Amino acid sequence: MFLDIHSHRFVSDTELRVLRSYFAHEDPCTDQPFTMGVHPWSLNSRPLDSDFARVEKFAVNPKLIAVGETGLDRAIGTSFEIQKNWFLAHLNLAEQVKKPVIIHCVRAYSDLLQIRKNGRFLQPWIIHGFNENSRIVRDLVLAGCYLSVGPQILREASKVTSALPAIPSERLFFETDDSDAGIRTVYQQASKITGQPVGVLKEITLANYRTVFKETL
Repeated sequence: MFLDIHSHRFVSDTELRVLRSYFAHEDPCTDQPFTMGVHPWSLNSRPLDSDFARVEKFAVNPKLIAVGETGLDRAIGTSFEIQKNWFLAHLNLAEQVKKPVIIHCVRAYSDLLQIRKNGRFLQPWIIHGFNENSRIVRDLVLAGCYLSVGPQILREASKVTSALPAIPSERLFFETDDSDAGIRTVYQQASKITGQPVGVLKEITLANYRTVFKETL
């Protein structure tokens, strides 16, 4: 089974396990495991109190297995203080319901690591769409984070292409996010980069899924 840890698209394929990610204003399909959060890109354009109330409502649903995506993004114009406040709200909610967090992070890894260091956060953090260098890999792994790699590895010049071998297998996931690229293509490219057979990468990510989400596949 191929595991896609973060996708905004509906996929019907019995050989895939897709963890569908919904924005807070969307109506999730609760027949399958899903995640939900207020994306930092929405903070200037959505009614945040009501959106977050929806996240809180669904957070207790057994089919919601992670909070998010939420996060920090220094590439957008939204006040960073506002971003931090809503990010912390998601982190605290995840601690209350004892579920992992799917995190969007752009140009804010030092901020994220400081928040991790200063707080008492026991739930796993998964950095989705990771596309940074091996130094940041080291810092995030030391902080206990998991890293999810997506279609960025299909671009030879991307930072994660060279950083992928530095990600410990026990902290690794793959995803498609909102890309047209299929998850099989992502696994195949990761296999070329790491030298690990696709079958081994499938076993690694499924084992990590069981560890993080306490769910049998």
